[in-house]
Amino acid sequence: MVKFISKHRSELIFVLLFFIYFTIQAICLVYTSDDIRWIAVPDVTGLFGEFRENGRYFTNILTWVCAHSVILRDVIYVASMMCFTVTFAKLTKQDHSFTWIAFLLTVLIFFFSPRPFFAHVFNWVSGFTNYIISLALLFSYFIYCSPIFAKKEPRGGVLWGLVFLIVGFLGALCVENITIYNAVFGVFIILFSLITRKKITTANAAFLMGTVIGAAVMFSAGNYAEIAGEGDSLGFRSFEFAVDDIMAKIYLEIIPFYSRPFYYLHLLISLSVSALYIRKFRNSDKKPKYGALCTGIIIFYFIFTFFCNNANEVQIMSNAYKSRALEVAFTFIYILALIYMCYVLMEGERRAKAIVYIISTLIVTGPFIVINPITRRCFFADYIFWCLFTFRLVAEVITVFGITEPKNLRRAAALFSCGVFCWLSYYHIANKYVDVLRVKYIKEQLDTNQRHIDFIKLPYPNTTFDVLGDIDTELDLIEIDGVRHRFDELYYEQNGIDQSVRDRVRVEINMIDYNTSHDE
Repeated sequence: MVKFISKHRSELIFVLLFFIYFTIQAICLVYTSDDIRWIAVPDVTGLFGEFRENGRYFTNILTWVCAHSVILRDVIYVASMMCFTVTFAKLTKQDHSFTWIAFLLTVLIFFFSPRPFFAHVFNWVSGFTNYIISLALLFSYFIYCSPIFAKKEPRGGVLWGLVFLIVGFLGALCVENITIYNAVFGVFIILFSLITRKKITTANAAFLMGTVIGAAVMFSAGNYAEIAGEGDSLGFRSFEFAVDDIMAKIYLEIIPFYSRPFYYLHLLISLSVSALYIRKFRNSDKKPKYGALCTGIIIFYFIFTFFCNNANEVQIMSNAYKSRALEVAFTFIYILALIYMCYVLMEGERRAKAIVYIISTLIVTGPFIVINPITRRCFFADYIFWCLFTFRLVAEVITVFGITEPKNLRRAAALFSCGVFCWLSYYHIANKYVDVLRVKYIKEQLDTNQRHIDFIKLPYPNTTFDVLGDIDTELDLIEIDGVRHRFDELYYEQNGIDQSVRDRVRVEINMIDYNTSHDE
């Protein structure tokens, strides 16, 4: 045991940092938005009947459990986030010799993450169960399939077949676009294995079988047929198959979020591709025909995303959406340039993985061209695959340049990670503190029969949904026993606040207003 700890000390330090951060995050979770609906569901059987709104049966059950037990919520949250982190790090670890760097790169997921992913995924009970767990299950299969990319034999046997039959089945009952992706990836792995090795393993067949069975169970839920018709009972989910509607959706709702917000990643991509291209072809007489052109496109795309995120994005100035059409074309050319450069700069397993990662961003995003509505969390899997692709290039730079480990770099990386987690933890603790405080303050005002009720807004709404601020409380979105309810109404009930508060004049204040009034 002592020998193991000594050998893997650096990795264990990062694992401990992640565990502490996720524990803090779990304790600071605020029940909000859809979480409140799950609290209103009296028992788990309702998820298969009156309260069924989709076929995400596995994660719906986990969400219901999290909504009804704080202890189990925290355990499930920490376990899910740790599984996601370790599987992501494992995928990255296979690509270079410094195993601890895999965890450092995993820290960058949170460091580079657009703030909406915190509110929509990391800090939301109804979010992490769907988007984190589905990827953790998928990545476990990715890890198993890694030898296949190197044309090697993965582990076989009935036991692995049983394991991935279950993984495929459960992974198909989390979130729809990942269900579709799992099916596509399952078919791809089997075809790739047949072409390169002339055979498949029991686990490969079992994963695809489990995915197909799970997908059949998911999409047999009656809600999807209802949505495909005139829209569901809530009236905001629908499919759009008209060409004009699809093009408008791509221009307005997909292309602004598919890759543009991840400009930090595009910076790393452009630097890595440039370094690899110069290193490999600087003194070569046989330069790839389009190598310099594609490298220029990749660099220019980073510049474009940088200005769009830090200055002003290109505005739509015509009904034909010409600026967005040009951006769609530019993004498509960028993807082709990346695939081309992967082909000329990498070989074998490394090339195959990189191309799979970049194509995966298209597959997990593709279903949203016909689905309404689209929210920022829909692009979370897309973001994670962009991270995998970027870090694959970074790993290639480490390998090609033969970079050795500088002295004390591990300590600097651990210190950096600790700083990132401390800063993010501050956001979570502040929001949790204010949420608890405002419930107490609302009750105090009601007890003194105040006509105007002050509502304290969360200080960092970009990292946590604020059910009393971010969401339109006038919408009766939740139906229970045939009666429509508002989010704020259920929030008051959940926190023991008298419903008479809805008849008072509402005044939104910040924490500085609260502290100022209580200092007087």
